[in-house]
Amino acid sequence: MPDLGSGPLFREAQEADKESIIALSREVHKETRSIRSREPFDEKQWVWLNWEDGPIPGFITIAEDGGKVCGVFPMRARLISVNGRPVEAGVVQGLVTEQTHRRQGVFTKMGLRALEVAPSHGIGLSYAFPNNRSVAGFTGRLGYRLIATIPVYLKLHPLAWLAARLGRAVWRRDQTPDQQGEFPQPAEEGWRIAPVREFDSRFQRLWESVRSANKVSLIRDPAYLTWRFGPGAAHRYHALACARDGQVEAYVVYRMAGILSLRVCVIVDFLSTEGSFVGLMSLLGCIDRIARREGAVATLVAFQAQTDIVSVFKKAGFIAVTQRWNIRPLNLVARGLGGSVQEDELVDPSRWFVTLADWDVL
Repeated sequence: MPDLGSGPLFREAQEADKESIIALSREVHKETRSIRSREPFDEKQWVWLNWEDGPIPGFITIAEDGGKVCGVFPMRARLISVNGRPVEAGVVQGLVTEQTHRRQGVFTKMGLRALEVAPSHGIGLSYAFPNNRSVAGFTGRLGYRLIATIPVYLKLHPLAWLAARLGRAVWRRDQTPDQQGEFPQPAEEGWRIAPVREFDSRFQRLWESVRSANKVSLIRDPAYLTWRFGPGAAHRYHALACARDGQVEAYVVYRMAGILSLRVCVIVDFLSTEGSFVGLMSLLGCIDRIARREGAVATLVAFQAQTDIVSVFKKAGFIAVTQRWNIRPLNLVARGLGGSVQEDELVDPSRWFVTLADWDVL
């Protein structure tokens, strides 16, 4: 047990702490000048991501001073593939510290306690996406390694946005995109694009076909995809899949979101077979059509992946956002725990496949 010194008490959250934790999270949300602060605090999303158990339960470390919660350090468990073997990973998200307790080591002490007890919860790896202001707190005493700053890509739709602002949007907002008509289909014989009604065994096959190429990645099996994007998710997501002769070759998950008071189509997750990217390219064409007809000013995607995937998005018209214009950099930090994951398995950015599905905001 590390010497946490005097001051706040650090312990694992219990059911009785739930309302106090939510109240502090709501309070800090109002103060945060970032992508989060452009929309009201979403209690349903917070509870779904940080309190309710996902496919694997995690835990929350809190700081308590005078009987009042003054810090929250959630570590939510996800199943990750590391060089082909499954590892439970603790994703640090929803981290908050009450204003009067900042710059007093509360964050570090919560983190130290969380890292100490994480192996007892079965967690062998932890990662997070701190902003530029917070990254040093992770790479300091907590011992995380900075792996990469996740690239962000945009495809602008200025004319569609202008038309929507003038009240000429083509699609009604109360309809889902697949209710508006058929999607444009790939020219290649045997390929077809359709909305995803269920993440079934075809998606298991897709994941198994690509897991060896993605050395460090969320295990995107049907159980995870259903939990993250299905009817029980906090946000309303849409998913499209492209199949060849009935077998899913690629999928894209997206949603419309307000960013800086602008309507943006956000690609939250995607996966594609290796070699041929016919399916992914075709899906990006559909997303482009949806975004423009929804009056989105742009389509946004953020991911860390191999260069051939990057080439597909650039070919589809996406451009990289420079750090100067990136309103919320996603710095990927990670560390192994309990000896189950070696450092050399994590430090190479090209080994990681990360999308916004790993993050807690969108």
